[in-house]
Amino acid sequence: MAEFKDITKDNFDTDVLASKGLTLIYFYTAWSKQCQEADEILQTAATEVDGQMEIVRVNTDLQQEIVAQQKVRTIPLFQVLKAGKVIEVLRGAPSKLELIGMLSNVISEHGTEESSGEELA
Repeated sequence: MAEFKDITKDNFDTDVLASKGLTLIYFYTAWSKQCQEADEILQTAATEVDGQMEIVRVNTDLQQEIVAQQKVRTIPLFQVLKAGKVIEVLRGAPSKLELIGMLSNVISEHGTEESSGEELA
């Protein structure tokens, strides 16, 4: 079972916004049935993208400052960032194929977490 780093207001800037590679942020809450289903799907997707992007999570009940900053209006929510900028968003509980497909597309278009960020625009 994959372990995801919990992001707080104290480490959001350094661990997410300052990251040069790809980062998937999973916004969730523990009590939501949809989030529990999405968590299971994310576990599967994590094995597919292992080493190609960082996966972190934000508990929206505990991290209201991040929720406001990232303009989270619905949960579950998946945001993919590259070099601190949101490049893809997926709202709601996706199917396994939908989430893996989105992540595969992002990786093929934007590289992996090891990419230097010096790609041509």
